[in-house]
Amino acid sequence: MLPPRVPDRVLAGVLVVALTVIALSPGPALARSDAPATPPYENVTVFVAKTIVTMEPGQPEATAVAVEGRTGRILDVGSLDTMQPWLAEVPHTIDRRFRKKVLLPGFIDPHVHPFLVGKLLTVDIAAPEDWNLPSGRVDAVTNREDFLARLTRLAAEWPHEDVPQIVWGWHRLWHGDFAREDLDAIAPDKPLLLWHRSYHEIVANSKAMAMIPVPAEALARAGHQIDVERGHFAEMGMGVANSAIAPITESPEKIVEGLETFRVLMQRGGVTTAADMVAGSTIGIDVEWAASKAHLQGADVPFRTLFVHAPVGWQYELGEAAVAKFEAIRAEANDQLRWPRAIKSLADGAFISQLMRMGPPGYLDGHEGEWMIPPEHQYDAVAPWWKQGFDVYYHVNGDEGLDVVLDVFERLKTEHPRPDFRFSLEHFGMSRDDQVARLARLGGGSVSINGYYAHYFADKYARHGLGYARASQMTRLGSLSRAGVPFTMHSDCPMGPLEPLLAVTTAVTRRTQEGRVMAPEQRVSVDEALRAVTIDAAWNLRLDAEVGSIAPGKKADFVVLEQNPYDVRPARIKDIDVWGTIFEGRVFEAP
Repeated sequence: MLPPRVPDRVLAGVLVVALTVIALSPGPALARSDAPATPPYENVTVFVAKTIVTMEPGQPEATAVAVEGRTGRILDVGSLDTMQPWLAEVPHTIDRRFRKKVLLPGFIDPHVHPFLVGKLLTVDIAAPEDWNLPSGRVDAVTNREDFLARLTRLAAEWPHEDVPQIVWGWHRLWHGDFAREDLDAIAPDKPLLLWHRSYHEIVANSKAMAMIPVPAEALARAGHQIDVERGHFAEMGMGVANSAIAPITESPEKIVEGLETFRVLMQRGGVTTAADMVAGSTIGIDVEWAASKAHLQGADVPFRTLFVHAPVGWQYELGEAAVAKFEAIRAEANDQLRWPRAIKSLADGAFISQLMRMGPPGYLDGHEGEWMIPPEHQYDAVAPWWKQGFDVYYHVNGDEGLDVVLDVFERLKTEHPRPDFRFSLEHFGMSRDDQVARLARLGGGSVSINGYYAHYFADKYARHGLGYARASQMTRLGSLSRAGVPFTMHSDCPMGPLEPLLAVTTAVTRRTQEGRVMAPEQRVSVDEALRAVTIDAAWNLRLDAEVGSIAPGKKADFVVLEQNPYDVRPARIKDIDVWGTIFEGRVFEAP
């Protein structure tokens, strides 16, 4: 039998009494103490600047940012006036040294190669553009006559007859073709190697060839990319020559010199986060990881590094043990040296060598590009990692290569759908508008372009190999923007200078090295270009909740500029001086 119903007016009275008792009871949750409260934060510093560009649409500018020193995170953004109510209760320091400067989020370069810096930027250089290095400025060499003169001088100065001399920066479109006999004429009694500007080719003279064993298995695997008679090694075949000279280019001294150079370039460029996009494949994972722990972390290193491995190399060396090796290293990672669940894969050859795979009409001079991984193996190279939840960063340069990669992407999405992923097309040198539209329809993919391709190579490629119509459209950011495809920009350092402001200038002007404006329809706004090296680059690396903009709770990573990029003519953005950076609240003046 049901209990008798209690009248509603009785229930209402009971409820009023109960609420009154609760409200008047000094329970522990509501108790207050007259003792002074302990400040919740330590070492609070408020940085004051002329302008703080936050890259946050809801609060685009500020003049003050408060940082908690213990955690290196942002507490508040606004002005001294807006912060005053809570600052009055917290011990703090006001740092006014940037009151005439501009703060932006620390730049992010999502594709660099720290361990290539020691190989290429610490040897003799004869490149078609200037390089501003810690060791000094190296002037450009832009024609064959001057290139031969520099090679001859460098070879004459080389003091060794049994140690190969390495000269980096050769490019056919500026310097002409070179083979073994050309280098023999310059250095008949000394070993001499030319390393292509792209890193993807090596040419050796006879003395150097005598030091480079070419195993039969290498010829079977990559013989089409090795020409012993001409002393030429390309793409996967280049690894044969690379291995032979490794005792020189990968010595402990070279590794340290290279990483120190990389550190300086990062600071000068205003970069506080970077991703090594071929981690473990340059000089070996064990050596690279040990060197990174020794030289890329600590209180004196003002940036963090992410390591994205390329399993095709690991799998060749380690087989099924590659995944276990990867997981073991990930367990050693920390906040400054990180191993995200991501891989890099490789489609076609180098853009800078014109070895990318081009669809019809192909190259106008009749040559063909190369594959890094043959098309029939592309899916199998990435599918096992995709199924395990890894993000995929895909090196692709030509439109034929892009067709293959988009096929892989579509198949992965169809057969193994995932709710959240990063499938990033790296470099994206040559593409077609229909491919951009296809990428947009597929959804979820993004693009990370090399910010310097159009600036350095559009003029030459319009005259050689591609013609104006295609060369002018390289790295088509405008098309990506109109299609709503997310994009970011990288340096691929040492393939390009670690100077994000130069990438921004190129993106908003499309002005080439010779001063021409190539395909103005592919330009993007200053805001889009700056997002591509800050918050959108953070998203590309799954770091957008942590860095990339200036907002409470995020890491206090800033670049300190002498001028506001929004206030200068677009062509002058590249000339803005970088004073230094602030990394997790610690100030570092650029060396």
